Amino acid sequence: MNRVIKVGIIILLLGYTFSYAQGYKKKTQAQAAKPSISLEELGAINFILEENGEVEVKGVENQSQNTIISGKNHTLQGAVIEGGKPALRLNLDENLPEVQYVTLEGICSPIEGNINYTLDTSLLFSFIRDNADYTIQEDTTWENQTIGASDDYKIVYVKDAHLTLGNNFIGYGILYIEDGLESEQPALQMTGNARWNGLIIFNQTNTARSSKIYLNGSGGEINLEDFILVGIDNIIIGNNLTVNSGNLGVTSQNGSIAVGNNASFAGSLFANAIILGNNCKVEQDIHYNYFFHGRHFNLGGTAITPLSFPFLELPAFPSFDAGVQKIIKGNNQTFYLEPGSYGKIRFGNNCTLYLKGGEYRIKKLIMGNNCKIKYQGPSTLMIKNRIIMGNNPRIEPDLENLDADKCIFYIQGQGCPLLNVFVVGNNPKLYCNVYAPNSTIIVGNNAQYRGAFIAKNILTGNNASAQLSLKSAFSSPVQEVKIYGSILFIGKSIQIPNQGSHAKIYYCEQALQNVLDEINSRPYNWQKWREIE
Repeated sequence: MNRVIKVGIIILLLGYTFSYAQGYKKKTQAQAAKPSISLEELGAINFILEENGEVEVKGVENQSQNTIISGKNHTLQGAVIEGGKPALRLNLDENLPEVQYVTLEGICSPIEGNINYTLDTSLLFSFIRDNADYTIQEDTTWENQTIGASDDYKIVYVKDAHLTLGNNFIGYGILYIEDGLESEQPALQMTGNARWNGLIIFNQTNTARSSKIYLNGSGGEINLEDFILVGIDNIIIGNNLTVNSGNLGVTSQNGSIAVGNNASFAGSLFANAIILGNNCKVEQDIHYNYFFHGRHFNLGGTAITPLSFPFLELPAFPSFDAGVQKIIKGNNQTFYLEPGSYGKIRFGNNCTLYLKGGEYRIKKLIMGNNCKIKYQGPSTLMIKNRIIMGNNPRIEPDLENLDADKCIFYIQGQGCPLLNVFVVGNNPKLYCNVYAPNSTIIVGNNAQYRGAFIAKNILTGNNASAQLSLKSAFSSPVQEVKIYGSILFIGKSIQIPNQGSHAKIYYCEQALQNVLDEINSRPYNWQKWREIE
């Protein structure tokens, strides 16, 4: 009898223990999950908006052809292949995006509303935070670098900070931005030739103001065609200079602009160090790291610091060989020069050289006092050695329909001292463009210049009394911001490309499939412990 009672008690205890273990397991079980992104739901740009949300897709006026949002399916190399989606998709069936100065390309329709997005955004955001390879919590600029690779996608998490992707940046993977900033500045800026391959997710956590994504390639704020003088190392200017139009800039990180007294600039100045004498006026902005000025300085714009380098990209210098045919003339001569290759060309005083137009490759060009060069058509002069003109020189068009941007001097400066490649005497009147990246341009007194000048150094003497007006033949190399994959915005109000230009947003299934593969390769996201019935 006692044995039966003991066995019964043991069985009862075992049963209770088993039941308790089951209950404990229920109360402590965790769920593992990964976000699921449907490629069928994604277009080039996607908006999951709150009720009464607003979207502004606005580029730069008259630049529609340079800003393209395409739902056509592209490869990562830019080729169009089978498939594709609308350019813009959103969950609302009204309040469709306001589109200006942007070209939309889409399969079926450029804009499609009333999309039922099935994405679990809270799970997606949590997963990204837990798996981020890079977490950015302060203002950051990435340029001249690569994040990830075509076979190694990364996750970048930006929390309440401004991120700028600049020149020569390439990113692969998921770029997730939480925009809770109070600032009106764009939370994301892509400039120059920056490129992102994959998925950009923009989560507007502060809906009290509009979020902004700024996309701008060559159409940026600083362009070579806006500069009348560009020194690679230095610009040194005497007194009494007047720049009627155009900016001045020095591209070297340790370079400087030094100006005497009584100077007036209609444009802006850009240099690591800027030194101005007394009674100087800059009507627009100064961009600098160090700035010194004398008495009675007047700034019409804004003093902007620091200045990041490089802020300009100079054009390529042509490769060429000069000829051997010499042309030697005395005083009071008139000569018409056919395009072609020449050795030394020399004239005495009071001479006129007519350029018929075309390309000229010349070893050396020397002219005396009171001489003129007149171009009758667009002319490009490539000088191997140097060009020297005496006092009262003229370089000007022979026809009214030609201007300074139709005459370009490329001066290599081979075998010359730095100060002897482009030298003109006093009282010059020059309507042309000059590019001498290896040497120094010397500007005479009482000059009238129209065009643009790029050189290693640019010098003028005291009492230059020079009048400079911009008519540039040079332009910044064409660059474009590019996004291959898709953009997803969640929030209430967004502006893109925020009056930017030279941007291409291409739907790319290849990039998005790589994103999905990367998500699947990451660890599961474990949800909070909770009771499971």
